[in-house]
Amino acid sequence: MIDADNGSYRVHVSEAVAHELRRLQGRAVSQGQGKAFASAWSRIVRALRKQPHSTGEALYELPKLRLQIRLVIAGPLAIHFAVSKDHPHVYIKSGAYLVGRGF
Repeated sequence: MIDADNGSYRVHVSEAVAHELRRLQGRAVSQGQGKAFASAWSRIVRALRKQPHSTGEALYELPKLRLQIRLVIAGPLAIHFAVSKDHPHVYIKSGAYLVGRGF
């Protein structure tokens, strides 16, 4: 979990997702995109802490869990996340490194 120091939402990252994000960061560094990746991560986390309901694009809802699933892209990083409708919590579900994907 990342404790919010600026903003009212807490951003949670499981160990498995954190491991995957570190792997993606390593790939970005090896391709000369380390600074861009780190900058994108910082921008995304800052937005998720402050205004997750309007960050990125809404994809779908999980009504029983009261979660909205969203996707945010800040090149070269895409983050798939869930935001609670009832509590100030954001859950990062996955990430993707977009450089070299043929976009």
